[in-house]
Amino acid sequence: MVKNNMTETAIYAVAIFIFGITMLLIPGQGNWNNFDKLLNIATAFGTVGAVIAAVGIQNRQLARAQASEYQAALMYAAGMESLLLSALSVITRANAEIAFGINDGTGVPDSIRLNRARTSLLNALEAPALDHGHESISKLAPLPDKCAVRLYIFRSKLKSIAHEGGSGYYASRWDLLDVGTKISVLQRLSQQVTEATDYGMKVLESLQGIVAAEGLELSTEERYGYSVGDPEAFRDTD
Repeated sequence: MVKNNMTETAIYAVAIFIFGITMLLIPGQGNWNNFDKLLNIATAFGTVGAVIAAVGIQNRQLARAQASEYQAALMYAAGMESLLLSALSVITRANAEIAFGINDGTGVPDSIRLNRARTSLLNALEAPALDHGHESISKLAPLPDKCAVRLYIFRSKLKSIAHEGGSGYYASRWDLLDVGTKISVLQRLSQQVTEATDYGMKVLESLQGIVAAEGLELSTEERYGYSVGDPEAFRDTD
């Protein structure tokens, strides 16, 4: 690649050098009597041309690199979309289980249900989508809507909740807490989860919009060989 770029730059420089000589030797522009002077001027043309060519090549290289990074970001977004959807679904169900643990309709909270609800939430907060750290999520940086930053914020929110629920002050004393204190802790965690998942849904919608806009999903014609509304699609060929 470097060798090809150097060759291209040289071609541009020589071409502009020849152009400069030609322009200076046409009638009214110059003659062979002051060839040294003309040569210096033409060399200046060539030098300027080489600089312009080098800048142009660098810009094209930058454009190719940016296009490559954008495609890599789209690939990551397409994969993260399903992981994020799954994580949100599991966490939302676990959050609902907390509500049921607090009030199952009998009006009598049960410590066993509360314990089970907490365990379900902590398990949900270990979803695969949340294993992706800063380095991985940074791959989304070329995408619009601040996808990378917002996904990282969402992940951080859930990691914080997981830490409080699994390693915080009350977590280490969980089995010793009375039912009322457990309810208070779970209600606080549930509220934080609700706020985080609302934020996460916005991130998911943004990712889905970007992936859909790029036409990454297979069309009906690509999947089945016909277009929607095609009158020939269901015609009996026998």
